[in-house]
Amino acid sequence: HTNKDAVFITPPDKTGFRLYSERSVVGEWLEVVISAHDENFARKIWSRMEDLCNSEIFGHCDGEYGYTCSEFCGSQYDALDENKFLEISKKYSADYVVVRQPKNLAFTRVFENEEFKVYRIGKEKK
Repeated sequence: HTNKDAVFITPPDKTGFRLYSERSVVGEWLEVVISAHDENFARKIWSRMEDLCNSEIFGHCDGEYGYTCSEFCGSQYDALDENKFLEISKKYSADYVVVRQPKNLAFTRVFENEEFKVYRIGKEKK
């Protein structure tokens, strides 16, 4: 159970966390599709995706390396380490980070199921 204003860093290739948790996320790949209609939002979400994917996305789309853009982004996200998550957390004021099993991080784990682990990465707002 977290505060309603908590911000989560989540695997960007997975959608629905925001909807089901009723919490904010740094970004989801679905927002890239939505951003096609708003140039300012597009700049914002592409910047966030580049942080979450630890890469400039444009060079890795259209099947390069056998990936679609979202799959490439997801695999890059899975390779992020604690330092990169801290950097993202500071930049976007995130309180928690969600990683896929079996990844472990050196933060306080607050939840775990068969698919994901959730770690507290910052001080949650009161």
